[in-house]
Amino acid sequence: MHRAKFFPVHHSAQTVTVFSNLVLAMVLYPETLKRAQAEIDDITGGSRLPDFEDRGSLPYLDCVLSEVLRYDHASLPHYVTPR
Repeated sequence: MHRAKFFPVHHSAQTVTVFSNLVLAMVLYPETLKRAQAEIDDITGGSRLPDFEDRGSLPYLDCVLSEVLRYDHASLPHYVTPR
């Protein structure tokens, strides 16, 4: 059995890269981490994890995650279309 059929290596590498970028950004910018955590706590009351229904109420966190995805654009797949 080939493992690549179920979970291609390039997908796991992208996940690791994005997560590493998130950790790096939060270490470099602790005020961003505090503000994002405060936004989550305001929405969830600190008693639960946020879910997809909360996403519209978390604009700062949404922007932080968008920046992390943009942080290292080389980690995302690029497509070239023939002319």
